Amino acid sequence: MLSIVISLAALLSRPLETSAAESSDTGLPVSLDHIESVIMPRISELRQLEFRRSVPVKTISPSALGRFIDTELEKEVTREKLDGYARILKYLDLLPEHADLRSMLIAAYSQNVAAFYDDEEKAFFFVSGSVNDYTGEMTAAHELTHALQDQHFNLGAMKRSVRNNDDVGLALMALAEGDACDVMLRYQTRSHGRNEGPVRDYSRFISTGLGPDSIAGLPLVVTQNLLFPYAYGSRFVFSIIEQGGSHAVDVAFRDPPVSSEQVINPDKYLHRDEPFIVDLPDITGLLPEGWRLIDSEPLGQFNLGILLAQHL
Repeated sequence: MLSIVISLAALLSRPLETSAAESSDTGLPVSLDHIESVIMPRISELRQLEFRRSVPVKTISPSALGRFIDTELEKEVTREKLDGYARILKYLDLLPEHADLRSMLIAAYSQNVAAFYDDEEKAFFFVSGSVNDYTGEMTAAHELTHALQDQHFNLGAMKRSVRNNDDVGLALMALAEGDACDVMLRYQTRSHGRNEGPVRDYSRFISTGLGPDSIAGLPLVVTQNLLFPYAYGSRFVFSIIEQGGSHAVDVAFRDPPVSSEQVINPDKYLHRDEPFIVDLPDITGLLPEGWRLIDSEPLGQFNLGILLAQHL
């Protein structure tokens, strides 16, 4: 399941193959002049990194975003694999029997994404109608932090390096989103120092206030995988800054966490308590005729916890 969520998150970091009518640099909720003259210098100051190049800002319609996600999901995950995931989730009581997993995932992203940074086009996109003047400025602060991350640490290369291990991918997403949430909150509260003043309270709110009902109509396993990078990522960044100072986040991008366990328990990251890899034997000969392996992925602490929470 996690691999599908990670795949969809990755789709929002790829060039958008949309027509000029579907994406443009007009109708922005925040003016380009304000972004370049006010927001970018402030984000650079807060993140203690310089922008190495400009960051184009565009808009995309919700319908165009939905079509893009639908098309890219088809490329990323075969229908056979997606159907297999759905059967497993239903067997484990993690997905309602009547649920259409594909439609559910497309709706989850197309209806709950206000903006995203594209690490190949090196631009960020507002989803038209999703933000106002106030939230648009906060959203720009968040996405411009991703641009800084990309310009200094090459987000695309980092994501590609963990493509075959979803638990590592989830940990990397948590680092990136936790960092962006921290900068966004300091921008909003006009706080300079990390973990100082109201940012401490806002960080705690993010890490504890996003429950399983935060995205209506989605099962626990989908909701929690969508929220993990923000909720646990904020806690992780808060913790490593508290112990290692403001430059600890840059250190983490050069030597990132390698499991959801390390994000949930930052001391395990700081003391390099590495995950134990369980190698499964080949059981092909024990299965009935017609069974075959479709996919295999590590199951980390976070998603194992969701499975146990559903049944204990």
